[in-house]
Amino acid sequence: MAVVSVRNISILEGNASSSNAIFTVTLDRVATAPVQLDYFLQGGSAAESKGDFNEYSSTLTIPVGSSSGTISTQVYGDLAVEGAEFFDLYLTARQNAEFADGAAALRARATILDDDDGLPDPVPGLGDPATPIFGPVSEPGLRPTLDVQGVSLIEGSGSSDPARFLLTLDRPATAQVTGSYYFGGVTAAESKGDFDDYSSSFTIQAGQQSTWLSTNVYGDTAIEGDETFELVLTDLTNAVFRDGAAALRATGTILDDDGGAPSGPGGIGAASEGIGGPVPVSASMPTLRVHDSAVIEGNGSSDPARFLVTLDRPAPATVTFDYAFENGVATEALGDFDSVAGTARIEAGQQSLWLSTNVYGDTAIEGDEDFYLVLTGIANARFEYGAPALVATGTILDDDGGALSGPAGIGDAARGVRAPDPGPGGAVTMQVFGASISEGDGSSDEAYIHVVLSEPAPTEVTVRYQAYAGSAEDREDFYIFSGTLRIPAGDQSARVQTQIYGDTAIEGDEGFDVVFTNPTGAIFAGGGISATASVLIRDNDGGGTAGDSRTGPEFDFYADDYVFGRYIEGTDGADDLRGTPEDDIIAGLGRGDTLVGADGDDRLIGGDGRDVFAIVRSRDAGIDMIEDFEDGDILALDDRFFGRFAGNSIDPRGVTQDQARQARESGKVFFDAGSGALSIDGEVVALLGESAGLGYEDVFLF
Repeated sequence: MAVVSVRNISILEGNASSSNAIFTVTLDRVATAPVQLDYFLQGGSAAESKGDFNEYSSTLTIPVGSSSGTISTQVYGDLAVEGAEFFDLYLTARQNAEFADGAAALRARATILDDDDGLPDPVPGLGDPATPIFGPVSEPGLRPTLDVQGVSLIEGSGSSDPARFLLTLDRPATAQVTGSYYFGGVTAAESKGDFDDYSSSFTIQAGQQSTWLSTNVYGDTAIEGDETFELVLTDLTNAVFRDGAAALRATGTILDDDGGAPSGPGGIGAASEGIGGPVPVSASMPTLRVHDSAVIEGNGSSDPARFLVTLDRPAPATVTFDYAFENGVATEALGDFDSVAGTARIEAGQQSLWLSTNVYGDTAIEGDEDFYLVLTGIANARFEYGAPALVATGTILDDDGGALSGPAGIGDAARGVRAPDPGPGGAVTMQVFGASISEGDGSSDEAYIHVVLSEPAPTEVTVRYQAYAGSAEDREDFYIFSGTLRIPAGDQSARVQTQIYGDTAIEGDEGFDVVFTNPTGAIFAGGGISATASVLIRDNDGGGTAGDSRTGPEFDFYADDYVFGRYIEGTDGADDLRGTPEDDIIAGLGRGDTLVGADGDDRLIGGDGRDVFAIVRSRDAGIDMIEDFEDGDILALDDRFFGRFAGNSIDPRGVTQDQARQARESGKVFFDAGSGALSIDGEVVALLGESAGLGYEDVFLF
């Protein structure tokens, strides 16, 4: 294919009129098919918002039989002594042509030469060849790797300007690459009129290597310093994110120009920040995390609060979970946000998504307010920490009483709900949790009662529930309800929903109870014959505790430093590290370590030295994840036919190379290099991460 090139240019500014800045795009041969190039112009120290040039995007077509085409924009002169200014041309997606040396895009710079300083005018003309922009470092595997770069632009005083974020692949897409994205506020906000906050999807066609995403930024005359917003990419298909991340975040910076010169020029900026998934709690299923979120309130408009959800690895099968946005100090009844619920899906092969609800602004000085996103009922994955449910906090940052308390955007990992302890003989136990909610003045609002189990249900769990009036009255504050709650096999949590009705009476806090009885497939935590969850309606009319910071779902949570199962770490020496019956993380560090999982899905992480990874089937009922398997390491498997595992002694030298080879060739021990699955007698016992290649010499039976 023809190779595309373009050169930097310079042009005299002039004093008041406009002139054309013209880039000539050339091919190294005559086009035998129409060549198409997408492009955009991006401000640097020159900006459309300052009236320096016209910033736009379009497509250049070089017809058959031609070897060049031109891209032009108008440059506007002035009388200000301001020195040379620049803007950039970016050439991206191309058809029937390519960029030299595997570049994903080209950047050509136009310099506007200032002629207002009384000195002899500089000579305009052609400059150096354009700068090639290469994609990210390739991740292992067959799929291309994607990155996105941040952008900065000068704000201006009242007009709008597009902020464009450049997406690149490490190589041309082998199949259509798709993903989802959203623009969200950090210190800038749509509710303040700074930029357009929206979400959509993007596509990079097969054979292409770059594209861009854009949103409008709006100028003002306020002296407010630089402000930022973020672009978040999720739901990637037919490619992987740089550094193996679950999602990417790039920063857009609005350079304030109302208190003096901008802090720097605009233009395409730094590479994105990779957002990783959680620490795995299972080798057989992915682990799911959800992040807290904060959003600037604004004075009357609405803005979405988005909560990022990530997995520790791409989903091998569709992951589903239930979610509900629940009241805290912020409530739907008082017009703060939309309390919605539903079921979310992460499709097979994907690793992230987001959940959102609208937040509504006002002019009341009320401080920050919180609401909650509760995840329950997960299938084909486990929640972070091995928790039965996750609770993320949404914070509405009040902007009516002065400076913001902090930035908006993606926050910390959500809290994990503590599972009850197992019952006698390891019986599955059940615990119920109530809630408190602010009343409201006339509308209705949802309240949720949550039920969690000590472990994923081995079989379907059912339980009867019945609501009873207390100080809250039936048919006035709520309606009596009853039913049977079912928790499917494999799930560990579920919820019951009811409606609360507001009024304007000064009546103090009121409450009612929901009593659970007749469980099947589980027993109540503590061994009782029933369990009670209480719902407190906090009066907001002058006689109650509406606004109490404890408002919301009433869970027990794991400590911030909780690690599911046990985290077992070696030293710089040669260690013998043994797991527990839980799902453990066992990490060797220096020298040659022996790492042995027990029951549960364990994660065995090698380190420096010649390590032994032992899978003991007579003791280990789970599937272990093996990481950092390097040349010289040994994977030791017990042979249930010969019973060569004796006591606490592991000696992989007890079986010869020939015996190991025979076991492999007979199919007794099988390693699937594509999936990383290692099987004994057709049963998967371990999953290997990125390895140096597993051969006969690496596997021993004992």
